[in-house]
Amino acid sequence: MPTIRKCLYCQKSLHKQSLMQYMMNDALCLSCRRSLKIKRKTLQMKSLKITYFGLYEHDLAEALLQYKECMDEALKEMFLSEVKDWIRFHYHNCVFLCAPSSSKALERRGFQHVISMFEQCGVPILDCFEKKTDTDQKQASFQKRSEISDVLVLKQEVDIPDKRLILIDDIVTTGSTLLALQNLIKDKECTEALCLCIHPKLLAEYDKKRRRFCIY
Repeated sequence: MPTIRKCLYCQKSLHKQSLMQYMMNDALCLSCRRSLKIKRKTLQMKSLKITYFGLYEHDLAEALLQYKECMDEALKEMFLSEVKDWIRFHYHNCVFLCAPSSSKALERRGFQHVISMFEQCGVPILDCFEKKTDTDQKQASFQKRSEISDVLVLKQEVDIPDKRLILIDDIVTTGSTLLALQNLIKDKECTEALCLCIHPKLLAEYDKKRRRFCIY
């Protein structure tokens, strides 16, 4: 009897897939893949170009919650499977620098969720940052999140290679973490970041500022 493949997220049969999904060996059914609304976009935050693939809302937010807070590591392949080939093609000669989690979060999950998510892209990943304190950003206000630079440090035992460096994270809420990490390695070439999704509030603020300086 042939093995019946099931959707990684909803557990329904994968007998209905698009040709592209079939060729990519996608682990999601067509309905779940559409609900994530993965689409590549970019924004410029100071000297950092951030490429993101969705908004932190609705189905994508729920899937991330299941993955991170319910320790469902098997879901790691569902988020970037549509764009992993694009990432591999454009960043194959780079090194990814992973945004850190708190030690409590790592102990609770048992895995580094950002590394697990991005390792399928086939680009070397360096875990070179850490948090001095176990600050819980989920409960922090936007003002408190902007103070994250006070708790981020570069690991002394890790050597940063002289290659093109790309910061990676799962969610960008204010951008303060990525900017703080960029500042920690300001003597290196690091002007880009990749993240799965951004907070809608950040995108709204970005669009508001961008329109302010546009000439119609």
